Amino acid sequence: SIADHPWGELLLPLMPTLADETRSRVQKIVSKAYTTISVETLMSMLAYSHEKVLQLASENAWELDTDKQMIRVVDAAASSDSSTRRRGLEQLFRYSQSV
Repeated sequence: SIADHPWGELLLPLMPTLADETRSRVQKIVSKAYTTISVETLMSMLAYSHEKVLQLASENAWELDTDKQMIRVVDAAASSDSSTRRRGLEQLFRYSQSV
């Protein structure tokens, strides 16, 4: 892990921030690229413990299949776009009914 590496004095204070930023980017990529991912794979990608991955899944409203140890990933941005489109279609339908 990053904490185990002997970083120089100059880099040492920057490494936690770099690790957090990298994890954040990987999380965004996962939410766009995967519909399902194993807990183990996500642990490996993010260098997180099992508990931390489950916490992340919960925070992002991702669904966990405990039997298979798989996470159904929901892209928050795509969900938001989908609901916006649905509302737009509903408004268009109501408008077309009133004309």
